[in-house]
Amino acid sequence: MKSAIVVGAGLAGLTAAYRLKQAGWRVKVLEAAHEVGGRAVSLTKQGYTIDTGAVGLGTVYKDFMDLVEELGLKDRLTPSSTIAGTARGGKVYEIDSAKPLTALTSKLLSFGSKLKMVSLMRDLGKVKAHLDIRDVAAAAEFDDETIEAYAKRRLNPELLEYFIEPLARTVNLSRANRVSKLEVFNSLAGLFSTTLVHFPEGVGVVSNTMAKQLDVRFNTPAKSVQRYDDRVEVTYLGPQGVGTIES
Repeated sequence: MKSAIVVGAGLAGLTAAYRLKQAGWRVKVLEAAHEVGGRAVSLTKQGYTIDTGAVGLGTVYKDFMDLVEELGLKDRLTPSSTIAGTARGGKVYEIDSAKPLTALTSKLLSFGSKLKMVSLMRDLGKVKAHLDIRDVAAAAEFDDETIEAYAKRRLNPELLEYFIEPLARTVNLSRANRVSKLEVFNSLAGLFSTTLVHFPEGVGVVSNTMAKQLDVRFNTPAKSVQRYDDRVEVTYLGPQGVGTIES
């Protein structure tokens, strides 16, 4: 039987391990933390469920939706609000992704910034024909700057702070200076053309469901990965000290 070692028990690592096991491989997953999920962990605090990553899931992500159905979790999904709030000056301003024009009518932004939003929509329109929500590489020619650099060049500081930055943090789970312009354009194109759903018990249910079917070693960070002609050797630091696994 073929064997594999997966480093990291986030959604990507768990899905890779899950698919390998389905294909008949013997799989071990090494996870540095004490739980699975990576950036998609669900916490329960004082009776509330809090997702550390995405709180809404777009049905446009067909591969993920297919996985959810395969895991028997589809019936747990419920419709999610399309309204997002941005805080400014002690007030929260709402924008509804199901109604894109609310971004232009909201008092969150000045009239000058709303005019600049037209430029953003125009630029998005030029790229949209090349975008594929399932394959960002299809529009690689437009991956030439961060969304922060784009906002400073084409928009203005207000839009960067109160629209672009919150969007990058919410949808791309990162800061504007670390996210490609293309990634945010791809997110915008999908955001205004998808149905948002969520798991009341948190998106972590997806990771936990896969993990129950896998051999996951917690508190075991990988220290190095060495590839040889006929094998791969992973050195890790586990509860019992340093060890190695060959695959």
